[in-house]
Amino acid sequence: MDFINRYHKKYHIAKTKDANFTDRPSTRGFRFVDKNGHINVSYSSLGRVKHIHSNLVLFIMQADWWLVLIFVLLSFIISWFFFALLYFLISIEHGDFVLKNEEQKLLDNQLNSTRSYSKIEREKCVQDVHNFLSALLFSIETQHTIGYGSRYITTECMGGILILTLQSSLGYLLQVIVTQIVFTKLSRPTGKGKSQFIVFSNYALIALRNNQLTLTFRIVNLSTSQLIFASVRLLMIRQRRTLEGEIIPHQIYDMELAHLCNGQLFFPRPTIVEHIINSRSPLYGIQRSTLEKEHFEIIAIIEGCFDHTGFSCHYRTSYLPDELLWNYQFSHCNPTLNGYDYKKFNDVQLISSHPVMNYDDDELNDVRTSENIPQFATFI
Repeated sequence: MDFINRYHKKYHIAKTKDANFTDRPSTRGFRFVDKNGHINVSYSSLGRVKHIHSNLVLFIMQADWWLVLIFVLLSFIISWFFFALLYFLISIEHGDFVLKNEEQKLLDNQLNSTRSYSKIEREKCVQDVHNFLSALLFSIETQHTIGYGSRYITTECMGGILILTLQSSLGYLLQVIVTQIVFTKLSRPTGKGKSQFIVFSNYALIALRNNQLTLTFRIVNLSTSQLIFASVRLLMIRQRRTLEGEIIPHQIYDMELAHLCNGQLFFPRPTIVEHIINSRSPLYGIQRSTLEKEHFEIIAIIEGCFDHTGFSCHYRTSYLPDELLWNYQFSHCNPTLNGYDYKKFNDVQLISSHPVMNYDDDELNDVRTSENIPQFATFI
């Protein structure tokens, strides 16, 4: 559609704009999930080569297509040359090339005696293989069962028969592996790279909605295919201290979302996802003055299936404390004849009134103790 093309060309993830908004200095630290959904977790105790070797299939599944194509081509080329070298060495060991030189010498000397010619005319190990290039052609024909007929294994050497059997078996196995890799990559959940059809807003906002402090962020589906059975989750990762004094560095909290139909989401247009900051929220007690000093990460996850292809998808992003804008709201994406104006997708505007929330300190402490929710100060 035209509006999608215009979005990609001119308004690719537009920057946040507002007359009263100024970029704050970044206080970002480590984040588990990048804005594009990449997981920033690695294991330093394992060497990179050992880690990749132990998870080779997973590494190939997560690699880009150009790396997979290079891996497939190299696998076939290496197998062709490896078995061609074996056929070539067997032919040398069998003396096939020596006989060929003697035949050429006899032809040059015009010794056309049938008797003398029959003495040196002995059946070769691999018929019609005269050099390494012909051995390579025979290797390709054998592995892919082309079988032109001019080159074939004879019964003169048992080693050639064993290598032929081994190459045929390994060739089938290699093709099965390549087919499985391609099929798995095509059918695996989408959500990385250039196929970023589901886009999250750059910032999440905290403001009053219906007299309730609410965390909001905006999502949009840029694909012409609608997302069916779509579900959205919101998680929070931060440090937690138990009653016994144990510190859990990365506790995961589930954040309830409002206005969902049976836990599923339908968004044919840009949609705002809401999380109400109440006593059940891990953000309960957060205040504006200390927001940038907090250390936590909010992860948004969307899963579903595209109706045209049936392919499953998994998209995610994250928000750090310095990516939460207090007392802002999203600007409207004005509808047009072809859809919606995505130029304003990330635009926000300042709300005139500031939310002032008062909570009873004893009630706040009781909630924190009973539910093990992170401790924040009261609202101001």
